Amino acid sequence: MNQTRKKQSTVVRLFSQLKGQRIRLTVVAVSIIIYIGLSIYNPMYSALVIDHLWQSIQAAWSEGVPFAVTWTNMGRELTQLTFYGSLLAHVVFNPIASNLTARDEEEILCRQIIVEGIMAIQSGENPKFLRERLMTFMNQKLREGGESGGGTGEKKERKRRKEK
Repeated sequence: MNQTRKKQSTVVRLFSQLKGQRIRLTVVAVSIIIYIGLSIYNPMYSALVIDHLWQSIQAAWSEGVPFAVTWTNMGRELTQLTFYGSLLAHVVFNPIASNLTARDEEEILCRQIIVEGIMAIQSGENPKFLRERLMTFMNQKLREGGESGGGTGEKKERKRRKEK
């Protein structure tokens, strides 16, 4: 009974922590579904193309004519494989990957700032020096806006965090 309560409270705690991560989790779930679908479909389609290629080679061999790839004889399928692969890579997956990479780098930076701040507070560092040291993590625009203590840079940062 006690184990069941612990499991339930753990699940509830995990779901409560995921409130701000819904978009990211949706993207990850859709990516997993696409990956699974493509990992099933691609080998199957490739096997069909290779089977068709092998049958065309055997037919040409039995007729005694040289085998050639023409538009009607495997050209269309090979072009489609190349085109769809390139299209999906450059139009769909590269933008998703760059977006996820940027978000990941931003989250790592936030965690580095938090860890650095906690360590400095524990060591009893002067708050003004701590603020200056933590501001070095921020980019130049946020530093210029945030130097005045409550300037536009901090407001934009708070607004951005609320939107997440």
